[in-house]
Formats: sequence, C-alpha cells, structure tokens
Amino acid sequence: MVRALGAPRVTIDFDFHPSMTSMAARTALFAADIRSFREPLNRSVREVMIPSIQENFDAEGRPPWQELAEGTISQRGAAHPILQRSGALRRAAIALARWAIDSESAVYIASSGPVAYAAIHQFGGGDIPARPFVGMQPEDEEKIDRVFSTWIGERLVRSGLSGVL
Repeated sequence: MVRALGAPRVTIDFDFHPSMTSMAARTALFAADIRSFREPLNRSVREVMIPSIQENFDAEGRPPWQELAEGTISQRGAAHPILQRSGALRRAAIALARWAIDSESAVYIASSGPVAYAAIHQFGGGDIPARPFVGMQPEDEEKIDRVFSTWIGERLVRSGLSGVL
C-alpha cells in the first residue's frame, strides 16, 4: 500500500465473540463427539425400525403379504394372522439383539436366533413366498432423519456451538 506522508491512517479492528480460540475448541469438541454414529443408529433401531417391524406384523405386510396357501390354512385352521401362529417369529423379529449395531451401520440379522425360519419368511424359498417383515418404509426414512438431526443438535448444544453457527 502506498500512502502519502501525513495522510490519515485507517485502522479496522475485528472482535470475534466468542473468540476464534474458543470457536476452535468448541469445534474440536463437536468433531470428537460425532466420531461414532452408534448412538443415533441404536436410537433409530429402537425408536423407528422395531416399531416399523411391529407394524408390518400388525398390518400383515406393507405392502400386503401374499395370502397363506390352502394347505397351510387347513393345517392352522385359520387364514389370519399371517406369520403369527405362535408369536415366536414376531418376538424374535422385534428383539434388539437381532441387530448388529456398530459405529457406522445397523444391520438386521435374519438368519440367526431361536427362529431360524425367519430368513425363509423374509426372503422366500421353495414353495414359501417372501413375506418381508423387515424393511424400510418411506416414513421410516423421515423418522430416522429426525433421530439423527436431534442427535446432532444435542451435540451442538453440548459443544457450545448451538446458536453460534
């Protein structure tokens, strides 16, 4: 910059509130607090996916499951409720223990546990049509988005960044 001798000097001061050092510390705290998504994934399974699976059993599928075969109806004595003869499959399907949840994913394990036939009903096989009881509905995606947004908001508050950004 060239300035003439005796020309007035202009000074501009910037004050940051909170200070840049404080913001850097808060940002670091926030970043450390969101390294793992295990908590919101766990919430999503408990608050969204398990109730959705329950709704699938209540509604007999979303979209509706294929009706039972005549032979199955004769054997059971009733056409409904589908997939709920003893309740064992439903109880197993909504168990949190059926989910493998880590820091990056939540995966439903259909082929293990006390009802090994769960995978046959979920995916079909042989003469048994698929009657998927585990699946993501459009409204589930919206609810999971809200779970994650709430979780991020909680971390922003905890780090002191809420209202600053």
